[in-house]
Amino acid sequence: MTQPRSYPRNHRQRGSHIAIVLLLSLASLCPLTAAEVGTIRDHIFERLNDAREYLEDDEPSEARRLTERLLTFENTPYEQASIQQVLGYICLEMEDYSAAIEQFEAAVSAKQLPGATAQPMLYNLAQLYHHQERWKDCIRSLETWLRTEPEPSVDAFLIGANAAIQLKDFPQAISYIQQAIQRSSAPVESHYQLWLSALIQMEDWPAAANLLQTIIATFPEKPDYWIQLTSVYLQMEQPENATATLRIAAAGNQLEKPNQLDLLVSLLAGQKVPQRAGEWLQSAIDQAIILPSFKMWSKLGELWLAAREYDAARHAFQNALKEQDDLGLRIRLAQLDFAEQKFTAVVEQLEAMPESPENDQYGKALMLLGASLVEIDQQEKALSIFKKAQALPDTQKDARMWLEYLSEPESD
Repeated sequence: MTQPRSYPRNHRQRGSHIAIVLLLSLASLCPLTAAEVGTIRDHIFERLNDAREYLEDDEPSEARRLTERLLTFENTPYEQASIQQVLGYICLEMEDYSAAIEQFEAAVSAKQLPGATAQPMLYNLAQLYHHQERWKDCIRSLETWLRTEPEPSVDAFLIGANAAIQLKDFPQAISYIQQAIQRSSAPVESHYQLWLSALIQMEDWPAAANLLQTIIATFPEKPDYWIQLTSVYLQMEQPENATATLRIAAAGNQLEKPNQLDLLVSLLAGQKVPQRAGEWLQSAIDQAIILPSFKMWSKLGELWLAAREYDAARHAFQNALKEQDDLGLRIRLAQLDFAEQKFTAVVEQLEAMPESPENDQYGKALMLLGASLVEIDQQEKALSIFKKAQALPDTQKDARMWLEYLSEPESD
């Protein structure tokens, strides 16, 4: 699953960067008198400014020591919250995320800081909670931030989406993702993948099918989405739509892997219309949509057989044997010729096979060859073949019967 960017995970800003943040924060803490509400005294302000300078000099530990000491002073509630805010940013720079969370939480919960100052801390908290896999706290802080944030970023919604998915709150996750997509300047594939993941987790197959159609239209050069759409249609028990999807993908050269083409051929065969399946596969091979191979020719032959198109089946099986010699396929082709009483063709086919007594189909091939030799009055050759078959366990009994038959004297 694609992880949305989380601030702490990618975070390695140097002290000068954090110092800029602190400078902007300190600028709002005018060094006026302590009697005034929402202000900070000079000596507190000066020490916070010293902390900023330590950060600029790449001395975050000194900045932290100085700021933590300030927390022990008798501060006004506003001053205390301001110090906690600054300390939170320092801890963030030092990658002490637990301490950063503690300080930001304290600063926000005090409700002393103006909204413009507290608002960034809420988003920081959401990111930090996400980093620590505190998913409920992440969403709680994010939702508080969203209520007053006029222009939320795309990343903010992705953080919420990922947290919601971890909580298995998939409708909430989809809501976040949709808002992220609406705010993106251009389609981002990972956003749609996250949305699709949520729909699949919900097993909302109709919605997943609709979304995949949108994804395919948006990212047409990604073959995997065609396969996913096919799988979704199969989940919906719509094999016709699944087959149609793969046929369109194949016509557009979107099926790159052999198993994808195998799936299409299997779906075509499974529709119990072998004639149409055979016609499509033959056309696909002729147009180089599918590269000819032993496997594809063999499947085409089986489809033609099921459609009772025997000449076409014979042609497909012969092409398969040109790609790869296979005893099982030789037998298949020989059986086809034998059924049509083309005994000479059977003999030619099986006499060309290599001797392979270790093959469990070898005996079957010998029996078929012997019977065909008998049919064309070549008994001497047939006797020799049946003797070979008699030496094999699987065909011993049948071969003996043939030998006994051929050894009987002819009646007048």
